[in-house]
Amino acid sequence: IDDDAGRNFVRLLAANRRLTLLPAIFASFETLRREHDGTAEVTITTATEVDETQRGKLVQAIERHLGRRADVHWAVDADLLAGARIRAGDQVIDASASSQLEQLRQALTA
Repeated sequence: IDDDAGRNFVRLLAANRRLTLLPAIFASFETLRREHDGTAEVTITTATEVDETQRGKLVQAIERHLGRRADVHWAVDADLLAGARIRAGDQVIDASASSQLEQLRQALTA
């Protein structure tokens, strides 16, 4: 899209009082762009910081699992206690200690 087309698009949205739709339009565009590029947006949340060697190995494993390149965003959440939670689109792999403890609690109270 060239600059004129982009400006016209925004003007059209403004004229029709639809500027509030821009975040949803952007999200849809990003989804289509990632599909076209063959990438996946992945968020990896760990209980503690992960060193570069471990990060590289984890990213390689995720890319093998997904069958495409991963655009990884890292986060730290001490509430996980240990392990990691990996989110790629609607797929979630929860290998955190807090998740395992919750599963054990549910099994014991069932």
